[in-house]
Parts: sequence; structure tokens; C-alpha cells
Amino acid sequence: MAGFNLDRCFTAVTRLTAEYRDLPGLRLTTAQAARLCGLSIHEADVVLTALTASGYLSCDRSGQYAKARPLTPDLTCRVDASHLETTH
Repeated sequence: MAGFNLDRCFTAVTRLTAEYRDLPGLRLTTAQAARLCGLSIHEADVVLTALTASGYLSCDRSGQYAKARPLTPDLTCRVDASHLETTH
């Protein structure tokens, strides 16, 4: 079993965030991310889990990781009109 290398994992986080940013629609499995970044499956799993926990990636039921959709802010404007005067 390959050992855990923190430096390689940090480099992989940087690489994967750049790949997901530059390639809209990119979907990778753990094995594909491991090959792309030269990581063991365990290291890739740690990196992908961290990116998912941070909200940068999401994982679907098939085990593919994609860039998470940003949360859409609630742009609804709510005005308390009880103090407004009206003129007729």
C-alpha cells in the first residue's frame, strides 16, 4: 500500500481546483483523479473528500466528482411598507 504524501496531496488540490475551474463540466472518479495527479487511490480519496467538504466539489451517486454549483443568493427584496405614506 502506498504511503500518504501530504505534499503530493496539496499539489493535487491545486491542480484539481485549476482543472475544474478551467474545464466546465469536468467529472472525475477517484481513480481518474488519482491517475491525473499521480496519487494513490487513498491520497486521491483524501483530496476529493476535502474538496467536497469545502463545498468546491460535489459527488454524485455514480461516484463522479464535479464542481459544485454555487449557492444562489436570495435576491428577493423585502420591504416593510407599513411605515410608508401614500398620497392620493
